[in-house]
This record gives sequence, C-alpha cells and structure tokens, in this order.
Amino acid sequence: MVATTHSTQWAVRGASPDGVLIIASDAAARTAEDAVAAAQGRLLARIGWDDALDRFEQQGAVAIVLTEAAGIDDDLLARVLPVLDAIARREPARIVATIEPNQIDLVTSALAGPGVDLLCAPTLADRVVALCLAGS
Repeated sequence: MVATTHSTQWAVRGASPDGVLIIASDAAARTAEDAVAAAQGRLLARIGWDDALDRFEQQGAVAIVLTEAAGIDDDLLARVLPVLDAIARREPARIVATIEPNQIDLVTSALAGPGVDLLCAPTLADRVVALCLAGS
C-alpha cells in the first residue's frame, strides 16, 4: 500500500525527469557520484537510505535512480526497495541497484520489475556502463 502511494505521488510532481537520483551511504556516495559524472549524467540529488522514503514523497519525475546497497541494513532495504520497485513499474524510471553478494536474495525478491538493473559487486566501470544503458 505504501509503495503504491509513494509511486503515485512521484508521477504527479513536476520536476524534470532527465537526471539521476543517488541513494547511498556517505561511504558509497563518492563512487556513485563519480559514476554519474563519468556517464555524463546530471545529478539531481544524493540522499541517504534513511531519507529515501521521505524523498519519494517530494520527488518529481526522475530518469534514473542509482542505489548503493552495500553495507545497508537488511531491514532498511526491505522497507525502501519495494517502493523503488513500484516506481519502476509505474514510471519510465530506471533503477540501477548495486549490491553485495550476500544481498542477492533480499534485493532480487524486492526489485523484480521492469527497468531494474542489478549489479553485484560492481566496479566503477560497471556502474558507468549501466547508467549509460539506463539513459539510452
């Protein structure tokens, strides 16, 4: 129910969709920002996982959401990922989710919709390629 509410609100906001929203911890933010820059993307914002649900209530349309899930608590991921999945199912938004091998089951069970690209233990180059493909 929450996922549907958040994703519906996403659609009615009027922001420009041609940018990347990063969801990452402080430790992973630099790598994500470097990937967006290398892919020649436009960074809309970087937020922490704790702020993601609140941001979805305010966020306008966005082309790509890049998530850095490494080291993030499973309970927090379990709350945020279904909302991202609902957004990917309703909107033309693409989700590029980077994960650790131990997160595969949790993340794949929550992010199964179209428009989702999962990268397990990716390099910077992997992120750049995924962002370029998501933006094409």
